[in-house]
Amino acid sequence: RVDRNAWTWEKGVALQGNDECFSTSSTVPNVISFGDWKIAQMRDTNWLSFSSNYPNTPMLFQSNSRRPRHGGPRLDWGAWVEVPTSSAEGVQFGDKAVQIDQWRIKQFDDNHLSIT
Repeated sequence: RVDRNAWTWEKGVALQGNDECFSTSSTVPNVISFGDWKIAQMRDTNWLSFSSNYPNTPMLFQSNSRRPRHGGPRLDWGAWVEVPTSSAEGVQFGDKAVQIDQWRIKQFDDNHLSIT
């Protein structure tokens, strides 16, 4: 779909907000850690991993896939075992949105979350 793409913003909308309820790692900036979970850009800019510390990767997204084709659980691509990518920007937080280098996760309304 293209109508709920998190890279498409209404005019005047910018990525903004704060990161008070999240922790980011200072050694691997393209990862968000919360409890036993991590969301991380892995290996290159084409992969986003949702990882638990148990040691599974419940979901893996590929940037050129229309739908998640690399679901889980799986034992590889885990942000607890493998080293996520790094970038100069790191993680940025916004109004109902988070950007991890080349990936954005955004709530559009009460029923839709976009991962692009």
